[in-house]
Amino acid sequence: MTLYTHSDETFVLSAHSSLLQKAFLNLKQTAQKRPVLIAISGESASGKTTFLNTLKRILKSCIFIDADNYFIDLSEQIKTHGSFCNLLKSGFESDAPSSFMLDTLYDDLAKLRSNRSVYIPKYQMNGGCSIPHNTKVSPAPFIFTCGICTLYKPVVDLFDFKIYLQADKNLQYKRYLARAHERGQTETQAAHQFKYISDMAQKYIIPTKQEADIVVKGRLPNHTLKRLFIDTIRQMG
Repeated sequence: MTLYTHSDETFVLSAHSSLLQKAFLNLKQTAQKRPVLIAISGESASGKTTFLNTLKRILKSCIFIDADNYFIDLSEQIKTHGSFCNLLKSGFESDAPSSFMLDTLYDDLAKLRSNRSVYIPKYQMNGGCSIPHNTKVSPAPFIFTCGICTLYKPVVDLFDFKIYLQADKNLQYKRYLARAHERGQTETQAAHQFKYISDMAQKYIIPTKQEADIVVKGRLPNHTLKRLFIDTIRQMG
């Protein structure tokens, strides 16, 4: 596996080198028969949204699913505890597999892979309400699903190719602070919550890195992203 670098910085951190060439060949063959499912995972604020937005600007024959919409309904629990932060303090683990409707996500992705349309849920961050069957999604040649739960069992077994973004810790923290400011949190509150999500990542997210076909740095530059993935996928079309 060739490591892609710029100056002294490595962007591709690891890959299943013995299997990668075969994996791309299988993707090309699969795309001629059914939709190809690609997972993008990584810690919170690791760069998943930036990565996904770059893909959206360039790729046309794709759909993109935000797996955060499969978060369980927490509206009653948030009301009981007074806030989401208080719910976390009570011992609730937001990044645990049990916090996601993994069976629903599995069923929806399986239907899309079989060229059937689905109605996916919509999770409202403000209030923690999950609206079932909210948004219609029709199959496309390539289906990208992005979120921390995409490499959890049993969902991970559905994907044809799996990408893990490894967070640059300094940049991750800056992103998290910026988001916290948008949510009206103080820097102290944000720092406390960042420690919480970092602990959750160590427990639940980082171990899933071993499921990925390729691990890349979260701040992968656009031109490197294009070189790594876009050209390959275009060749499959």
